[in-house]
Amino acid sequence: MTMKTKFIALIFSVFLASCKTVTPSQSRKSNVKNSFQEKALLLSEKENKYLDSVKLSESENKESDVKLSFSLKDKEQKVDLFGGALTHASAHLILQIQDKDARKEFLEDIFQKHGFNCIRIPIGSSDFHSEDHFFSCLDEVTDKNNPLKSFTLKHDRELIQVIREILEIRKDLKIIAASWSAPEFMKAGSRISSKDPNGPKLCGGTLKDDYINLYSDYLALFVDSYQELGIKIDYLSLQNEPTYNKADYPCMLLTSNQAKKIAKRLHSILPEETKLLAYDHNTEDVMYSYLEDEFEDEEAAACFDAVAIHGYGSQPLYEGTKNLKQYYPDKNVYMTEITEWDNKGNFSSNLMYMAKNTTQKAINNGLSGTIYWNLCLTKDGGPCMGQNSTCYGLIDIDRNEGGSIRTMKRSGFYGLGIFASILDITEDDPAYRLKTYQSDSSLLFSAFEKKEGYCFIVTNPTSEKLSFSLSYGFKDYSYDLESSSMIGFTLKKQSDKISL
Repeated sequence: MTMKTKFIALIFSVFLASCKTVTPSQSRKSNVKNSFQEKALLLSEKENKYLDSVKLSESENKESDVKLSFSLKDKEQKVDLFGGALTHASAHLILQIQDKDARKEFLEDIFQKHGFNCIRIPIGSSDFHSEDHFFSCLDEVTDKNNPLKSFTLKHDRELIQVIREILEIRKDLKIIAASWSAPEFMKAGSRISSKDPNGPKLCGGTLKDDYINLYSDYLALFVDSYQELGIKIDYLSLQNEPTYNKADYPCMLLTSNQAKKIAKRLHSILPEETKLLAYDHNTEDVMYSYLEDEFEDEEAAACFDAVAIHGYGSQPLYEGTKNLKQYYPDKNVYMTEITEWDNKGNFSSNLMYMAKNTTQKAINNGLSGTIYWNLCLTKDGGPCMGQNSTCYGLIDIDRNEGGSIRTMKRSGFYGLGIFASILDITEDDPAYRLKTYQSDSSLLFSAFEKKEGYCFIVTNPTSEKLSFSLSYGFKDYSYDLESSSMIGFTLKKQSDKISL
């Protein structure tokens, strides 16, 4: 029996009274159209094409700069998650689009038209929210003998509302939940943020060993509580960035030994459909020792379904991904956080950074999906109470001087969107990366298999236009790809005549 039986009725009566519930069984079913379509989408600043439809040439034996091919039988890894973090800041901004029809259209564009299928949410506060204080879900303990009695989701009202609206659009939405900090009373050495002098001590520090079980139960109660509201948590991260505690926002050191104990306890009390993510930090040297210690315990290793990494470290993400797949071939690897740090580069340069560092090159080395940091922020990178305001969302949401809402998609949106749009992943139809071959390494090339066809992404990171050709069946499909551009296209299986 889970802990929700004791506490849920009191905690969530407000929610249950005011919100239409989507049942867990409903949330597992997709309402996204799952019919394979032949298409080609170009992403090019030079041609002013932003995931616009284009046509590939069909010709036999066309001369090209790079010849591409792929194996029909050699599958590498499953690729199944693309999305962004629905922080409290992102949810708050989305609800600024007050017209319900306009907001639905905005969310449909992301999660239906462009194929995003995953969000990452914080347990308690991250540094991105619109409130006056940082918070956990347990800042005020009224019963020392039963601390979890005071557990609350009062800070998540906007978050829950937006999630419900997304689920109406995409019922197979995958949700990752990650904790930034345990409640203050469970920690040693934590401090008050200089930006929040009256708030709880949630910055830095470590989890007290005496509270390992209670912290585990706290995480499980979060999952149970959302489940009670009809929102299934698919993946749970024990701690966001567990080796970092220097920031002026909620964070916490969590040792690998503590993580093993927490994983074992959670594995026995979580709903079966909720999987655990290991690590959830940068691909630096500490990653290998941390995971080695976690996974040397076979019981603990079996509790983790996948490894989560971030893209902020000094080691190139694709190198970290490649190494992880070699060391732990039975674990999926997901990048659960990356962001644009500044706005100095132009669209093309930012797009190529995404392709080379956070999407295509990493996917070609074993990554199973990318979840960007904040789904939405203002053009200035807010609202934020953390130590920086230089990271940006996938989409800007701001008010014009006249009060109307303005939205603008950034390069990160398109860098992820071309994969999400072309692969068109649903719960029962993920993509599998195929082994590829190319006559020249100047282009980045990825090939994927789905039930009814094949999907391809080609990126030209060079400063010159390059042509490529791909042979399939008795046809050569070719395109002249501008510099700093990407193209994605699909081909149906066993088709006598393919028209794009």
